[in-house]
Amino acid sequence: MSAEAPINSANRSLPAVISLIAVLLVWGLFQAVSWYIAGQFEYPLDDVYIHLAVAEQIVAGGYGVNAGEYSSAASSPLYPFLLTPFAGGTMHRFLPAIINLGALIASALLWARFVTRCFQVPGWQMWVVLILGPIGLNFAGVAWAGMEHALHVAATLAVLCGIQTYLQTGQLTWLLLSGVLFGPLLRFEGLAVSLAVALVIVLTSSGKGKRGMSRVAGIICLGIIPVSLFCVFLMQLGLSALPNSVQAKLANASSHDALTTSNLVEVISSKFDRFPAVVLFSVLLVAMMIFLWNFRSMPPKFRAILGAMVFAGAGHLALGQFGWLNRYEIYIMTFVVGLFILFVTEKYAARPAIAFFLIVSPLLASGYYYSLTNQLLAFSSRVVAMQQKQMARFVDEFYQNPVAVNDLGYVSWQNPHYVLDLWGLASAQALSIRQSNPAAGWAVPLLADNSVELAMLYKDWLHNAVGPDWVELGDLVIDGPLGVVGNANVTFYATTEEAAVRLHVMLSDYARTLPDGVEFRFSQQSEQP
Repeated sequence: MSAEAPINSANRSLPAVISLIAVLLVWGLFQAVSWYIAGQFEYPLDDVYIHLAVAEQIVAGGYGVNAGEYSSAASSPLYPFLLTPFAGGTMHRFLPAIINLGALIASALLWARFVTRCFQVPGWQMWVVLILGPIGLNFAGVAWAGMEHALHVAATLAVLCGIQTYLQTGQLTWLLLSGVLFGPLLRFEGLAVSLAVALVIVLTSSGKGKRGMSRVAGIICLGIIPVSLFCVFLMQLGLSALPNSVQAKLANASSHDALTTSNLVEVISSKFDRFPAVVLFSVLLVAMMIFLWNFRSMPPKFRAILGAMVFAGAGHLALGQFGWLNRYEIYIMTFVVGLFILFVTEKYAARPAIAFFLIVSPLLASGYYYSLTNQLLAFSSRVVAMQQKQMARFVDEFYQNPVAVNDLGYVSWQNPHYVLDLWGLASAQALSIRQSNPAAGWAVPLLADNSVELAMLYKDWLHNAVGPDWVELGDLVIDGPLGVVGNANVTFYATTEEAAVRLHVMLSDYARTLPDGVEFRFSQQSEQP
């Protein structure tokens, strides 16, 4: 796409350095702004602490968030195991940030490798795509979130680079195989990308014959068997094959009903309220039309690229999620955009102006969308520090007894007391009841069975879970922008009048220790000591 000399091994380092500088600058900006607004280091999501809590239990010989009780609160099969170092210590809290920074660096380097091999020559178009890609696709924002998604993006890019090499040389590289293996282990959605590799092999001429079929079988086994073993591991613990958190996220976005064959269409259509879902569907529709219209005349490598785009993208539209700092869809957007770049640079290599326009358009669109999301990211860190951290502090420093919550995270980390998760990520029973359109007061027996006398809930999330005899103590209230947190108010309930009296005394002491920006407002229903 340029008259300049092709990139050789001696000068491939410059694109890698440029890509790395771009993402680290954005990541550093996110961190600095978030730290400034929150007044301390904090993640923009308290979901990080779910994984940290599970890691604690793994080190202790269990699996879940409560000692002696198995549960599958983490969506990622592998990530909690990666967080086991430093469990129980002060450094444990920073381990997700360190791992995500490493994943971000790996993603920047893999993106540079992929783009330079697409363009072949260091024209100005390549430099634009090299910088716009990681920024527009929000690599830095996903890494700052502290979850497993940055690692998942890196695994997806490894697959992308591997597909590129395979289409050029017919070789299955270690990079491709590692991405096929670790993608699904980091996120179940990674199966779509891993199986798309098998489709690439089938749709190319090298995918025919015994050698081709053995490659296909090997790729399928590499992607499916490790995840299947994890599902067997869960069942051996007496749990469902799929983690509770995965089942909860497969639910209807509006009603939160469990995913069934009867509501599958409704669940899929509800995702189109999200802008990325519309963009992804539009791109896949065009790719499908090109694929079907030119199937016989199209070179095998183009069939393979388009087929992989449609297969993996459709899989995410059907079973994947969108939103919440856009961490759920970044891997598939990266995969689809990457394959699109590969397709365009191959097909329109002799027409650089057309190729550049086709490539930069979706990158600019994604950059605009994710920039809006990242405005929420900095404020989210403040909210986690002001809300979830303060909830955990009340349990740890004042109450020191079992508690029920609907937003599992900070409260469960480094907390020796029982945490009942009424949303169901850490409780299969609560998840099943919540998704079955239960009668009012459905949480009453759950709290009684677990000797829980305090519930801290978003009232509008679980209003029908509240027992008729519960005493509303008051609300933990934060001011300012909410970021992506569920609610500005967390309502505290006591299950009995006697518990309300004791809790009122504790909350009076606790309220005097709250930082600026958060307060506890007592309810008139609360029993005065």
